Order: sequence, then C-alpha cells, then structure tokens
Amino acid sequence: MTLRPLEKWWRAGGVAGIITVALSLVPLVLGADEPRFTDSGKDIMAWYVRNGDRWLAGIFVLGIAYAFFFLPFLSALTSVLANAEGQPAVWSRVAAWGGLLFVAVAIAGLGGEGIVSFLTKDAGQDVARAGMAFALFLYSLAGLFAAVFVLSASLVILQKGIFWSWLGRYGLVVAAVNLIGAAAIFDTPDGPLGVLRTRVAPPALALWIVAAAVAMLRITKAPQMVSPPAELESEHSTSGTTR
Repeated sequence: MTLRPLEKWWRAGGVAGIITVALSLVPLVLGADEPRFTDSGKDIMAWYVRNGDRWLAGIFVLGIAYAFFFLPFLSALTSVLANAEGQPAVWSRVAAWGGLLFVAVAIAGLGGEGIVSFLTKDAGQDVARAGMAFALFLYSLAGLFAAVFVLSASLVILQKGIFWSWLGRYGLVVAAVNLIGAAAIFDTPDGPLGVLRTRVAPPALALWIVAAAVAMLRITKAPQMVSPPAELESEHSTSGTTR
C-alpha cells in the first residue's frame, strides 16, 4: 500500500499554523501568574510547589504545538515562498532556518524553568532565580531568530507579490519588534525592553503567523516554481559544455 501525496498541502500547513497559535495560548493561561526572576527565590519556589504540575501541563501542550503543528506550517510556508521566489530560493531558506532556530532556542529556554519545576524542593533560592533568569535570557535571544524568520518571509512576500502586501509590511514591523525585544538581555522583565520582549513581541508574532496561515488557506491551486530567465538557462547550458 502506498500513501498518496497530500493534495493542497499548503492548506494543511495553513491549518497547522492556526492550531499552533491556538495551542500556544494554553501555557499562557496556565502560567499567567508565573513569577519572574526579579521576585524573591522564596516566592518562586513557593509558586512552583503549588503549580508545578499545571506549568508542566502547559509546556507539554506547547511542545505538541511546536513539534506537530509549527514545523508543518513552517515547511509549507517556506515551500510556498520558495516556489514564488524561484531558484536560488535564498530568502525562503533563511526563513526556514530562522523558524527552526527560533523554536530550538525557545525550547531550550524552557529548560531553565524546567530546572526550577523539577528541583523546587531541593534547589536553593538562588538556583530558582538563576533558572528563571536563564529562561528569560534564551527567550530574548529567540527573538533574534523570530526576526530572521519573519523578515526573510516578508521580503519574499513584498518582492514577489505573494499573499497580501500589508502582510509583508506588517512582517517588517514584527521583525523589528522582535529584534529590539531581544535586547531584553540587558534589561529586566519589568523594564521597557523586557515588557517589549514578553508582552508585545509574542502576540505580534502570533498575529503574523495566523495571517500567513489564512493567506495560505486562500490559495486555490498548487503554487508553481518560478523558472529562471531563459538567458540564465542558456548561460548555464553553455558553461556546462566541453570546450
């Protein structure tokens, strides 16, 4: 028995993008009152003693969102962009790598909070605060790769006229917000850059992902790969002949 290729695969990617954002709301709700590393170590440890299982449940859902939905969305989106960009699909590939590194660094950041959750009863207060600080540090750096992902995709959207033009322009804003928010490594969660990183950049990115997903759902026929100009093909074939 052979599996048939998925028809209208780009729409499956669009649905996956919307589900990613929807599932990402779960950990936000379950951890809405989560402490910050600027709180006392005693308060941090007390919160995780009471709510550690609730936090882990939210992170588990987030892991499902990234693994089973964001990756298919990213693959479908960058494939659509590559078809529009043609060869070499430089910016589409950069967008793909940016999205992958964004998820990888964000998940690594969860490890800092995971240390606090697993070792709450054994770790000291300084370890608890250090784990939260480590998480914020990596979350901030994840903003750099989020900016690369959205900026590269938006350049293709604007250059090739795929999707809505406002989506490309909005993507430039989202990329700038995430890039500036990454400087939160020099700030505190309550400072201007920290607020930008934790309160502004994530919803801006989520809105861009939903809009891109909806744009993919609106595509009615399979995207076609743009062929290189005839002159380039002629040069390539000529340079490949034996003289």
